[in-house]
Amino acid sequence: MPPLWLAGIVALASPLPGPPSLELDGQPLYVSADHVHLNVPAQRVYLHGAACITLGDYSLRADDMVADLLDPKQAVARARVHVSGTGPGGSSVTAGSAEYNLATHHGILTDCFIRVPYSPPRRLSDLMRPEERPTDLYLEAKRAEQTQRGLTLEHLALTNSPARPPQYRFLASRLKVEFSGERLGEDLTAVKAEDARLQLYGKTFLGLSELDFGAGLAFFPRIGSDGDRGLFIERPFVIGLVKPFKLRLNPRIGTQAFLSGSAGIEVRGALGSLTVTSSLKDRRPLATRGVTSAVWNRVPEVAWRAPRWHTPGLGGRLDATLSAGRYHEQGTGGQWREAGQIGWRGTLHRGRNSTVGAGAGARYAFYEDGSQFGWLRGELFVERAFGYRLYGGAGVISHRIFGKTPFHFDQIDFPTEVNTNVRWRFTPHWIASNNLWFDVNHSRLGLVEWGLSYRDRLIEYGLVVRSTPQFDLRLDAQFLGF
Repeated sequence: MPPLWLAGIVALASPLPGPPSLELDGQPLYVSADHVHLNVPAQRVYLHGAACITLGDYSLRADDMVADLLDPKQAVARARVHVSGTGPGGSSVTAGSAEYNLATHHGILTDCFIRVPYSPPRRLSDLMRPEERPTDLYLEAKRAEQTQRGLTLEHLALTNSPARPPQYRFLASRLKVEFSGERLGEDLTAVKAEDARLQLYGKTFLGLSELDFGAGLAFFPRIGSDGDRGLFIERPFVIGLVKPFKLRLNPRIGTQAFLSGSAGIEVRGALGSLTVTSSLKDRRPLATRGVTSAVWNRVPEVAWRAPRWHTPGLGGRLDATLSAGRYHEQGTGGQWREAGQIGWRGTLHRGRNSTVGAGAGARYAFYEDGSQFGWLRGELFVERAFGYRLYGGAGVISHRIFGKTPFHFDQIDFPTEVNTNVRWRFTPHWIASNNLWFDVNHSRLGLVEWGLSYRDRLIEYGLVVRSTPQFDLRLDAQFLGF
């Protein structure tokens, strides 16, 4: 007598109106093929020709398949030749070969193309119509490993552009796609890549050894002009050293300051990241004091950043940083400083066309000359999209300040400020924008920016001009739909 585990499959030898089935972890398991061979002692099933195994939302198809059913909790199907499959939410895959655990939904694929449903919360400022928003991530990889909470891929290409060939894509040696939902494809939370390269219209544009969509990294070099550096260009680099160490470089070349920027060594672990950074001619515009900008060097700074914590019940994320270093500010001098900062920002309400959020934070610093300086901060913001043409956002930020700092770059420009941001999509391809900060304490405008951007499907790039507190000019670019 065959084992009970194979009893349902033996029915394959008989003509049935539908595919035979048995149960696996409480769910019906359906199998079908042109030819079936059973190895009863090994509890193994060989399927040849139009082979298909379906378990719940998961389905695996191939020309040839072998299912090892000795242990129902570790039931594994191995497939080759014309492999394809579907998963929850409409995810799909084609591959050269596959090994899939039917009980744990852990799988390994080779030479695969994967489509994963991806519908992040609508970013109102994008002003994208529903038909313009991407709905899937497309991944091609030499090897992919799937679990219930994500994907790990090697030697891959990634894009959310449905065009073929895609408008842009990222190539990487390794990538992780993480989900917070119970099933693959639910609640995508992070996309992180190593040794990435950006391609535009099939041509490599730049390389990044690290890519983190969740952190919102800038992908394009920054070009601009300001009063301190003149005409300048800057571009960040992240270079992988011996794991887990990375070299972070952000060089800037300008017609007045010539060479400036920063360089640092970073190491990441379960407890966060530790970075040792030195910089030359860091710059921050100042809005309310006699000098137009603060310029300083870090020689060096050691900073620890905690992992971002999701605050349960409240929502949002909590960030914490500790730093210590020696700083030298032009016109002020140099001394040591130790500082700690913590902040939270989250969404209180999210509607179809509106969002309301809040934030809070605190910072305290100690200086070599005995000075102490700190603040408490509260923030409230609201944004609304009026159709797909006009976006408006406004916020209020207030600080309670303690003590005094010897450095201009540490000070708070506006103890209380009101800020607004307006974007107007006046044609399908052109967007005008305005950004204002109003200094409540001094009853004057502290920042005024104007922008004009051109949108080409999922890429937007344009010119931003700052007129207050001093003239700045820069070129910006961003990807939409992430």
